[in-house]
Amino acid sequence: MAKIGILSCISNPARCSEIDVRAAAAYGHLAVIIEPENLLPQLNSLSLTDVLKVSFTRELRLKEAELEEVIRSRARLVVGPGVPEEHMRVLGARAEATIEVSEGKIMLSWKEKGERKTMEHQTRREDLEAYANTISILTACFMAKGEDAGPALRKAIGAAWDAWRYCEMTEYGCVPLLEAQRLIGYYRWEVLESLSRAYRFLVDNSNLILELKLVPQVGMNIAMSLPSKLVRDTSDVAAFPGRIVEVSGTLKTASPPQFGASRHLARAIIAIQRYHPEIRATLNVPYSKELIDAAKRADMVVSYYDRREEPEEVKAREGATIPWGIEEALRKIGYKRPDIVYHLGDIGKEPMINIFGESALEVVEKLIRIARIAKIFKSFESPDVQNLLF
Repeated sequence: MAKIGILSCISNPARCSEIDVRAAAAYGHLAVIIEPENLLPQLNSLSLTDVLKVSFTRELRLKEAELEEVIRSRARLVVGPGVPEEHMRVLGARAEATIEVSEGKIMLSWKEKGERKTMEHQTRREDLEAYANTISILTACFMAKGEDAGPALRKAIGAAWDAWRYCEMTEYGCVPLLEAQRLIGYYRWEVLESLSRAYRFLVDNSNLILELKLVPQVGMNIAMSLPSKLVRDTSDVAAFPGRIVEVSGTLKTASPPQFGASRHLARAIIAIQRYHPEIRATLNVPYSKELIDAAKRADMVVSYYDRREEPEEVKAREGATIPWGIEEALRKIGYKRPDIVYHLGDIGKEPMINIFGESALEVVEKLIRIARIAKIFKSFESPDVQNLLF
């Protein structure tokens, strides 16, 4: 398998799709894919410590003999941003792909069927150098797996965006990007496992939930997102398809949790994460004054919004009501972290309570806690107890 020698922006040894990566950390000066098993002797002679020293001063210069060795080798070459002009004059024509930052834009160039093609990659990102460095590393990774330069660049751009979700990009790059696909698999498993455990705990307390009539007419659901930094849209939030409903005296769901299964709860989570990124989960139950009173007795932070006050321009936008409502509710409590946000409904809209927390299991635990408190106080209000007391 081809080795990759990257004089680019990683500062620690890492793995990239099971391809060995030699991290030379030279701040984006050069990314070289070496086809033989060993790196070029000249490049290999640079110890990691030495390279790190020059990378911090951003002054790496390859010697003329080293440049000639690169040109003579059978290596496939990717030139990243920040390469000194004298190197670029020598390596530019030899490189299969080049990534440069110029006037606030990322310029891409690659060889395809004997022709040199160029493309301008537009982005609103401010950390262009780090972003371009990341693209150069990933281009090298995809080319090492056998991709042609053009497809490798296009894949690298998409993967670089995903990588940004996993780590802060700095001038020395984004090391965790090399484990991005493994991380996404772990986080998705974590979310689905938390939802499954929360559902089992909810079913174990079915009698309490059904006694207090806590299943909405539209059905109950529990939703949980990936870590907030990784959330792009509602597809990064999982819930139960078909919701959770009462069947023969217990709670049932049609299928296991899936990502993208509840846009409404997903929008609520995404809206609240703007201010409280640690909140990743919510569930819905029908509005009950007894439940709200119980939450306050449990010292939970409670807020609300009035759907009748929703501006017409918000109503006209698909999916805008819930983010608007969450913003209104947070404003009422000085943007403190809420445990509960509720509304009293509107025409054709069932009054609803949303319980928020850091995990699916936590929001179910909060629901059971306040349901038990509500049941206790409800029992004190029954005629039999009132007669005994008075």
